[in-house]
Amino acid sequence: MTERPSRLSVGLAALAGTVAVVALASVPVAAGVAGIGLLVLLVGLDRAVGRAVGAGTVLLLGGVLLGGVFGVAPEALLLATATAVLAWDVGDNGLGMAAQLGREAATARAELVHAAATTSVLAVGTGLCYTVFRLVTGTRPVAALVLLLFGALALAAALR
Repeated sequence: MTERPSRLSVGLAALAGTVAVVALASVPVAAGVAGIGLLVLLVGLDRAVGRAVGAGTVLLLGGVLLGGVFGVAPEALLLATATAVLAWDVGDNGLGMAAQLGREAATARAELVHAAATTSVLAVGTGLCYTVFRLVTGTRPVAALVLLLFGALALAAALR
C-alpha cells in the first residue's frame, strides 16, 4: 500500500495554491513567500510528510499577511486566503485518505465531494467577511483588513 496522496489531491492542492499565489502577484514579496509555501506544500504531499504540508500552508498564509501589509486589494487577499486554506485542506485530506486506504484505492468521488464542500464553506465565509467589510465603511481602514484576515484564519481553524 502506497501512503502517498492521490494525483487528484495533489492536483487540486496545486491548483488552489497557484490561485493564491497569483492573487498576490501585485506584491512580488508576498507572491514569492506564498510561492515558496506552495512548493513546500507540494513537496510535503509528494513525500507524504504532514509537517511539510503544514509548513507550506503557514508560508502561503504568510504571503497573504505580507500582501495585506503591502497593500494588496481586499478582494485579492480574501481569494488568496480562501484558496490557501483550500490547498491545505485538500492536501491534508489526501494525506489522511492515503494513510488509511493507500494511493491505489478509488477515492476520487470522496475527494471531489470533500473539495466541493470545503469550497462552498470558504465561499460563504469569504462572502460574509467581504460584505461586513463593505458595510462597515466606504473606506478601507487597516483595522478592517486585519479583522478580515483574522476572520479568515478563524474560518480555517473551524474547518479543521
